[in-house]
Amino acid sequence: MKLFGCILTWTALAVLMAACGSQPSDVVRKTIQTYQIGVTTFADFKKDASLEEMKPDSDKPPTHSYLNPELDSVDSKMPGGSQFYTTSKKNPWQILEQNTESVSEFHSISGLFSGKPSSSSSNTKKSKFVVGDVKGPVCILVFDDAGKLTELKPLP
Repeated sequence: MKLFGCILTWTALAVLMAACGSQPSDVVRKTIQTYQIGVTTFADFKKDASLEEMKPDSDKPPTHSYLNPELDSVDSKMPGGSQFYTTSKKNPWQILEQNTESVSEFHSISGLFSGKPSSSSSNTKKSKFVVGDVKGPVCILVFDDAGKLTELKPLP
């Protein structure tokens, strides 16, 4: 009878450990499936992934670039002036790569008030994150400078 109780206890522990081991990657993928372009905000993503600001002197080694695949590798150290984020080692969410770029937009207004053609330009920032889990990269998330999700590109 003691042997049966012991086997039952070990079986229950093994099932519990297997369930806990598979859950983290599912959490990341299931959460990302709920993200909507124009609705999800960077604040939502930051909270879901428990993002922490990364210090500029990070010694993270260069890796394959998903944002710039033409490069053999990318140095994930931050360029000056940008905020970069990381997750704790125990977190199922992983930030594999990130960058912030300024995008110039050119607007042409043809003789709206004065009858003379005019133009204007504005700069916006896009923050890109390659998000992954314990199984590897999941997707690329892109946020505009207002913090709205503008692109969600699944990765193979």
